[in-house]
Amino acid sequence: MPPPAPFIFTSDGPYSGFMNDAPHPVQYWGTTYETLTHLFEASKYIGHEPDCVEMLLKCKNTDEVRAMSAQFERDGKARADWESISLVMVEFMLNAKFTQHPALKQLLLETPNGQLIYGDSVDGYWGLGADGSGSNVLGKTLDKVKTSLRAHVYN
Repeated sequence: MPPPAPFIFTSDGPYSGFMNDAPHPVQYWGTTYETLTHLFEASKYIGHEPDCVEMLLKCKNTDEVRAMSAQFERDGKARADWESISLVMVEFMLNAKFTQHPALKQLLLETPNGQLIYGDSVDGYWGLGADGSGSNVLGKTLDKVKTSLRAHVYN
């Protein structure tokens, strides 16, 4: 039997909530982050640069969050180990987001069994990129989260 066909989702339509920039607040250690992007960027500074975290929390949109975080990184304020832990952190954060938003969780659990692919033709890190050879970090991580959520639902 052939493997299930991949399931491609985009930032439009019913799966727009899967995006890191989607307006679904995420609670983390008693703090509410407006989006997963807010939490992702703040995580580079949590525990050692509280002023950076506070400034990122006040950002009105994800473009502002990214720009401010990039400046903090250029200033050498990000965790030294960020690159080595970022993928594990993304999985943890996405798990929190989907656990905290039952409708999103249900939507993720109802996606077909094939590999999840974020069909973004611009972003070659989170999605497929222009030539289709992108890293698809969002899709791969959502696959892990879906597997974890299913294990908890059925056990």
